[in-house]
Amino acid sequence: MARRKFDKQFKNSAVKLILEEGYSVKEVSQELEVHANSLYRWV
Repeated sequence: MARRKFDKQFKNSAVKLILEEGYSVKEVSQELEVHANSLYRWV
């Protein structure tokens, strides 16, 4: 399986959901189909 690449805009949007909108990492992870560990690295 190829590794997915995410652009800066996608990462910023995901982080904004967590930090500003109050969603949990788990919720964003499931909704965007991104591993939670990736989200933790971006935050």
